Amino acid sequence: MSRKHFPGNTQDTTLEFDTREKHFILYLHNYSCFHNNPKEIRKAFGKARNVPSVKAMEAWAEEMVASYVKEEPSFDKERILNEGFGPEAHGDEEEPNDNTKMII
Repeated sequence: MSRKHFPGNTQDTTLEFDTREKHFILYLHNYSCFHNNPKEIRKAFGKARNVPSVKAMEAWAEEMVASYVKEEPSFDKERILNEGFGPEAHGDEEEPNDNTKMII
């Protein structure tokens, strides 16, 4: 597991980014918690969220997200219709069971 440490860490407050799992580990007030979003890190500080060091942590976290977290591929319906084989690949074809009637 590869972790990147925030350069301004102190003994009481530590921020790390796990490059494999793509989340942040924040140690604050004698407990640690996981965060996925840089905004959540800032919220964890409560009233001290506007302190320059917290803003620097958020900026560093946004930089880590930009460099390590890749965007997930979008849902390409045309490709699925051409290459797919599951139920989503049949598109607008009529389902045979939709136009049946029950005889009692």
